[in-house]
Amino acid sequence: MKEYSKAKKMGEKNLKQGQLLVLDETIDAIDRLDRSYLGCIDIPTNRIVGTKTRGRVSAFAPGFMPLLDEDSEFAMKWENLYDSQLAEGIRDPIQVFEYRRLFYVQEGNKRVSIAKYVGMPSMRAHVTRILPEKKDETQIDHEYVDFYAVTQINDLYFTQVGSYIAFAKCLNKDLTHPWDGETIDHVRSAFHLFCSLYPASYDVQSDVFLLACQLYGLDGAKDKEKIQRLLDGHQVQPEWINKPEMYRKVSLFNKKYSVSYPLRIAFIADSSMESSTWIHDHELGRLYMETYFGGVVKTHMYDGRMEDIVPTIAKQIDIVISISPRQLLATYKLSLEYLSIHFMNCSVLLQKTNVHTFYSRLYEAKFLLGMIAASMSQTHCILYQSEYPIYGDIPNINAFAIGAGMIDPQVKVYLDWSYASKDVLADVISGPDSICWDNTSREFGIYQKQGDTIVNLAMPIVHWGKYYVLLIQHILDRGEKAVRGHNNWWGMDSGIIDLIISEHVPYPTQNLIYDLKQAMIKGNIHPFDGEIHSQKGLIRHRQDARWSQDEIIQMRWLNENVIGGIPQ
Repeated sequence: MKEYSKAKKMGEKNLKQGQLLVLDETIDAIDRLDRSYLGCIDIPTNRIVGTKTRGRVSAFAPGFMPLLDEDSEFAMKWENLYDSQLAEGIRDPIQVFEYRRLFYVQEGNKRVSIAKYVGMPSMRAHVTRILPEKKDETQIDHEYVDFYAVTQINDLYFTQVGSYIAFAKCLNKDLTHPWDGETIDHVRSAFHLFCSLYPASYDVQSDVFLLACQLYGLDGAKDKEKIQRLLDGHQVQPEWINKPEMYRKVSLFNKKYSVSYPLRIAFIADSSMESSTWIHDHELGRLYMETYFGGVVKTHMYDGRMEDIVPTIAKQIDIVISISPRQLLATYKLSLEYLSIHFMNCSVLLQKTNVHTFYSRLYEAKFLLGMIAASMSQTHCILYQSEYPIYGDIPNINAFAIGAGMIDPQVKVYLDWSYASKDVLADVISGPDSICWDNTSREFGIYQKQGDTIVNLAMPIVHWGKYYVLLIQHILDRGEKAVRGHNNWWGMDSGIIDLIISEHVPYPTQNLIYDLKQAMIKGNIHPFDGEIHSQKGLIRHRQDARWSQDEIIQMRWLNENVIGGIPQ
């Protein structure tokens, strides 16, 4: 009973994690959910997490290591089966249910126990899928169902919505048309090799594998040198910095940089300033910051592909700042190649990385702008214009809609992606946050159309210049000690976000907005406090804890008074 005794000790240790999961106790009304038989297929052993019924819970710990006494009949059968599987392998497939990409055993618990004990990567199984209801939290599970339908690959367990679509895009594929056998085999071999280089939990392995494919392609994900470089950079645990005061203070001002030896910073945009208000705003911020430091900091703005620009200037710069979330992957890839350069990107990155990110909590201003818009609307209809959703857009929309609903419970917020709608029902419009220097249009911020006249009501302000000053001051103070891997996500309490309200907004409304802004700065109110209903129903009770930064950033739902959807 030597092997059983070893496995039992492992099981006793695993009991600290609780009990083995039971599918029947995980789902309410399980019999009402749709089922489909997937056939007899190979499944990843590390994703077999529980049993279908409670019958075997007392016999196994989490991880399926045995618990019953060594003189029991169960122990004898386990040991005999171990000897048989070692000599002949597993002859009969087990029977499992798949629910939300995890597997629960109906028949074959001891075979699973032994397979996990000896480290078998996969097992043959008859699989019945139980399809979860379509909810916000199961969106990625339904995305996986589409992925499996065209690939028959069940090894990849991504954690972020959109990841299966992103992975298909890496290979110039989609989730509609069946993949060819050569590509499928290539994916499986690449992932298995990657897992051998990066032993970790199945979810972490999959997410990092996707990142590797996005950076280097599928062939690059099998390159040991590139993967090791990626993993070294992936060891940095990002720290949330919600306002500048959270930076650790240092006792001495760093003397490394001066007018004669300035800190050299390259700003890189993915398009020209003339084509984007976003880039124009960051250009103004760059000039403000450079002037503030009086020659101690020298900067230059470039536009184009980072992969083409950085190699030509690498020896002349200390910091690279990419100003669009769309440049995040390129920034990360370059940060792994040019280790002497400090890389920053304007986004909020949730993964471990050595890239320093920064973004604004613009949803705080949008919350107040929604109130102003609703107070000025006579038709209870507001048009909200936005580009394709990227970091922060969904929280901005929801905060705006929630604020509007607080003023007018009947108000509807009509979403207009890419500024294409000509909806005449809306008498208040939320347009681009600012206007480009070469554009004479007044259609920005919150405004009304009165015939041919545009009446501007309010607009948000992000003071990127002040943001850059605070970020670079931190680097100047700490010098080589400047910490990589910060997620800077600053709001009104940092003084970098504000509102401009025009005289067309009645003064009582202005007074209300001012008081609410002060309360938000002090942390007394938050746009996502209180009871919240999405388009699909109640998602937050009044007494629930305030949502974390991760939960806000990863919003994939829309408030109940929003008319429209989120593009794929």
